Amino acid sequence: MKYNKHIAYYHQHASKLASQYTSVAFEDVHGDWLSHIPSLTHTTILDIGAGAGRDAKALADLGNHVTAIEPATALMQSGIAFTGESVTWIKDTLPLLTSQKKQHYGLILISAVWMHLTHVQQQQSLQRCSQLLLTEGLLVITLRHGKFDDERVANPVNARDTIEFAKSCGLTLIHNTDSSDKLHRQGVSWQTLVFTK
Repeated sequence: MKYNKHIAYYHQHASKLASQYTSVAFEDVHGDWLSHIPSLTHTTILDIGAGAGRDAKALADLGNHVTAIEPATALMQSGIAFTGESVTWIKDTLPLLTSQKKQHYGLILISAVWMHLTHVQQQQSLQRCSQLLLTEGLLVITLRHGKFDDERVANPVNARDTIEFAKSCGLTLIHNTDSSDKLHRQGVSWQTLVFTK
């Protein structure tokens, strides 16, 4: 895996970030789109950029088969400790996801990752996720609006571009909402896009 300054940041600050991420409940962050899944159980789920494992654990606790993708080694180790054996952890990254060969998923979650990808990588990621998504499965992407106050740099995220390119990949938008930042960071807001295939 090539050196990436953002991945290096998450590795170096894993302990602090893990505490921060797990201080907010999964339902508080993602509750607005859960209604699109009448019965979220026994589903194969891919959590890309799984961080400290908050979302992966919550989804696994509902009875799902969850694979967590995380490129930052130390953060992944925190996630493994947090989720236990209920989640399968793999070190990998968008846009290629080379670890995923013949797997397919009923739900793919990409939370707080999109701003770390270039425009081209975002397009490549949508193509790859469309390949991995089962028919009638859901792809959930959260878009971060706002700058970082540390070494990280947020690439531009544009919901309209994401929606249009997703459409060209055979994905249909079914949900688009805005929300405040649950960690109360100044100047930061979120947008959630949900697509189906």
